[in-house]
Amino acid sequence: MFLTTWVFQFLWQILVILLVVLFQSEIRQALEKVNPLQKLGFRKQKQSEEWVVEFAKGVFLLAGQQDFEVKLQIPFRTKGLPSQMEILEPLNANIQVTLRGLRRDASILDKEKVVAEVDLSRARPGKMDFAITRNEIRLSDDRVKLVNVHPSRLVFGSRLS
Repeated sequence: MFLTTWVFQFLWQILVILLVVLFQSEIRQALEKVNPLQKLGFRKQKQSEEWVVEFAKGVFLLAGQQDFEVKLQIPFRTKGLPSQMEILEPLNANIQVTLRGLRRDASILDKEKVVAEVDLSRARPGKMDFAITRNEIRLSDDRVKLVNVHPSRLVFGSRLS
């Protein structure tokens, strides 16, 4: 009995959201003609366009407060490589990061400024293993948090040039 009730409540919520999405333009037109705020006595009559814009701003503000995750492929850069050394592998490494933040912050994130960078100033010839942690990931916005890095380690092969 409980499961059936829960399923129907869940389906009802989905149906309501689906109807609002499908008929949003018709709902907007109807609300422009009949100002429900005035009928309820909350506000004096405004121009029909003005209250709709305010209502839309409020809805978008609430939508921007939701947590949001975004996955990005970011370039991997090196710095501090001694001049007498060259990297043999990996030549073009890409890192996949998962970032979380408010929808508005994650959606306007400058993806060109998110990079992974490791300091190779202590590199020696041969293979070296480097962990890719939060310290190696440069984010363009501090309101977005790093959730996951893949791969979490990179092996570099280098030699004297």
